[in-house]
Amino acid sequence: MHLLEYIFGHTLLFEFHQQCYISFYMWSQVVMHYALGFVIFF
Repeated sequence: MHLLEYIFGHTLLFEFHQQCYISFYMWSQVVMHYALGFVIFF
């Protein structure tokens, strides 16, 4: 039971970190896109 909780907890943590990383990556891509557009526009 304890081992299951341990594995489950770490899997959730991993999923959470993966979600954070993906959203951070997407946001950085958007920011870079707009920054480049802004530089080209002006």
